[in-house]
Order: sequence, then C-alpha cells, then structure tokens
Amino acid sequence: RGAIWPRGRSGVTCGIGYDVGYVTRAWLREDWQGVIPSEMIATLESACEVKGLDAKALLPRMTSVNISWDQAMRQFQTTAAPRYAAEVIRTVPNATKLSPDSFGALVSLVYNRGASFRNRGSRYAEMRNIHRHMAAGDYANIPQEFLDMRRIWEGDPDAKGLLKRR
Repeated sequence: RGAIWPRGRSGVTCGIGYDVGYVTRAWLREDWQGVIPSEMIATLESACEVKGLDAKALLPRMTSVNISWDQAMRQFQTTAAPRYAAEVIRTVPNATKLSPDSFGALVSLVYNRGASFRNRGSRYAEMRNIHRHMAAGDYANIPQEFLDMRRIWEGDPDAKGLLKRR
C-alpha cells in the first residue's frame, strides 16, 4: 500500500498508521531499515517532521512508496508496538497492572496522541485525567475519559476515522 495523507495535523502516513510527520530521519531509518528498500526510506525521509497541508503537498513525491501488509506488520510488531508499550509502562503509573485489553487501549492512545499525559491546555485534559486515575488506581474512571476526549475531534471532517476509533 502506498503513502497517504490522512488529513488534518497528520503527516505522510505509511504502514500501519506510521506518521512520518512525527519522526526524525534517524528514527525513520531505525524503524524501517531492513524492512523496506533503502530507496523507499530515502523517499520517505523528505516527509519527516512535515505535517498538515505541507505533508499533503509531498504526496506526489511518494509514488514509489509501496509497503506490503507483511512489511507493515513486521515493522509494527517488531518496532512500533514494543516502543509504544514501553512508553506506556515508562510514563503511566500502574500500567503493568492492567488487563491486556486495557493496556492495549493505552498503547493505542499513546500511538495516536503521544505520551502527552502531562501536557497543558484543554486539549490534553483527558490525558492528564487518565494519568491521575492510573496513579490513584481508579481504573473504572478511565473509559469515560476515552469517550470524553472525542470532543477534541467532533465536528472536524478530517478526524472522522479518529473520532470513530475513540
């Protein structure tokens, strides 16, 4: 499958939701070396740290990017998923006490929004609340925080997929 631009604040995206706009060239090379050809990595490097409409403008240069499902799964399972799982364990109190499904929900959240549990502003209120609930062991309050954060994307036609997932 080729590179896409999912709209909004996203960068050029490939593989399994791998947003090139949020990684450095070194990070991209580390994540994809040995999975896809070096020429494809070089093409994607020009999209590193580029987001929004600027990323959309790069899509015509990404026609040579063609990542198979097997390649995408290999990268996700060996690099992305373990990295984000480790990030959750490192940044979220009591994360290792969760059931696999609940832990997976936090990994998905961090994959999507970063480990922004301490960021300021209303956009991150639910993230801060999740961190606080985890620290206090108030796990039953966390699902509502996931639902409440949908407010961020409501009414944004570029975020329909994200809104549906949350």
